[in-house]
Amino acid sequence: MAAHGTKPGRKESERGRYVAQYIQGAGLRLDIPGKEDGFACKCGQKHGIYIRPTYDGSGHVQYCLCQKCVVKNALATKSYITVTNVNAAADPDLPSHLFPGSGSDGAAFKVTSGEIPNRELMYDLLYDNIVDCNLNQYDENAGVGYFTIIDGDAPPSGTVIPLVGKI
Repeated sequence: MAAHGTKPGRKESERGRYVAQYIQGAGLRLDIPGKEDGFACKCGQKHGIYIRPTYDGSGHVQYCLCQKCVVKNALATKSYITVTNVNAAADPDLPSHLFPGSGSDGAAFKVTSGEIPNRELMYDLLYDNIVDCNLNQYDENAGVGYFTIIDGDAPPSGTVIPLVGKI
């Protein structure tokens, strides 16, 4: 933080921009009224927790991050993708190990910010950032592709997802 009465430096203001973009892109909120005290970041921090609600609107929490981890993730974010179309599972109640593909949602996406990764990196970023995600198609020249969520719900169309790389 800049000293009182001084302007923040360029690197600090860029860092603030990355953090704000990450918070917005990840759909993070500082709290859920009446529930914040029960959440903790994976690093163990229990105060000032950002939560990411699930995509289905049920009010459940997908994950939690403290301010330090938010900054770390923001600075490690390689790209942002936007879901452009969702193909719902044919029968979401059937398990894929018995009925292949019947319980899996698919989603088309486009890289909308950051670098356009090559196919191998996109596969790794999706795998690391979206639970049970598999990259099916990807045009690395255009930054568009399609992924499947095995036995799960794909994020709704229009959802922006930050793809955090490993530091």
